[in-house]
Amino acid sequence: MTTAYNAYKAKQQKGKTTRQKKDPNEPQAVFDMMDKTVTKIRSIDTSAWTDDNKTNFQTSLTSLKTEIDNYLNTPTPR
Repeated sequence: MTTAYNAYKAKQQKGKTTRQKKDPNEPQAVFDMMDKTVTKIRSIDTSAWTDDNKTNFQTSLTSLKTEIDNYLNTPTPR
């Protein structure tokens, strides 16, 4: 039974590949993350949300905007 199980597990693992974790500081990883974030934000449907949920979402977006503005307005080190 153990041998059959090991053979089954080996067969299952054959088609799988290991995922490599992306370096969050790699420029392409950052660009991909930003594109996914924009896509997700655009796809949000708030029509069924309560007023409290909409307010919390707006607060979160404002906070995100503030962080982006601060990052854009910070001088780059030379």
